[in-house]
Parts: sequence; structure tokens; C-alpha cells
Amino acid sequence: MKKEEHICVKATVGALIEKDGKLLLEKRNNKPFFEHWCIPGGHIDYGEPVEKALVREVREETGLQVIN
Repeated sequence: MKKEEHICVKATVGALIEKDGKLLLEKRNNKPFFEHWCIPGGHIDYGEPVEKALVREVREETGLQVIN
């Protein structure tokens, strides 16, 4: 029997977090774009809903909790 194949798609999420007219940015600590500024975000895990990925990535990278 042939092993099931998965196509790897590098889908990502990013959050625009604003307070008092200011946008939260973070400095990347890995390649690509090492030491460039970016919005919080990251890769979506296989089978993970986009909304859950966004909440997880923001919490992992900033310690902030996303609320609706």
C-alpha cells in the first residue's frame, strides 16, 4: 500500500494589534528577514483553524490574549 502523501503548504497568520493609534511590531530573531520589524504571527499547523492559529501565535510571541 502506498504511504499517504501530504502537500506542505506554508500558510501563515499575522495580527495587526493597535492601541492608542500605535501598531505593535516585533523584531524577527530568525531567517528570513533576521532583525527586520514585522507584525506578530507565524505558521498555521496542519489542520489547525486559522482563528486558533492567530490566537496561539499572538500568545506565543507577545504574551497577549486575543479577545473578540
